[in-house]
Amino acid sequence: MKRSYLFAGALALLAAAGSAAAADYKIGFVNVERLFRDSAPAKRVQQKLEREFSARETDVQKVARQVRELQGSLDKDGATMGESERRNKERDLANQSRDLQRLERQF
Repeated sequence: MKRSYLFAGALALLAAAGSAAAADYKIGFVNVERLFRDSAPAKRVQQKLEREFSARETDVQKVARQVRELQGSLDKDGATMGESERRNKERDLANQSRDLQRLERQF
């Protein structure tokens, strides 16, 4: 019986020591998303990427506008054009469409 009291007392001391030791630790976390979004190096990289890709986006928009204009011209005036002129415009349209698709894939 004395042995079981000693064992119970030892368990109580260990449990109390464990909770007291746990109170000394501070637990925190790092918000990685906020760190990548708000830190100065992340902002510099973001601005660099925006500068680099804004030029590419402008090129893509320019080629897309040219393709739309050429398609509109071909739709509007295609019936009145000569055969060779219409074929040349269709070839130009196909080439520019291919260039646009290539630029969009690279972008």
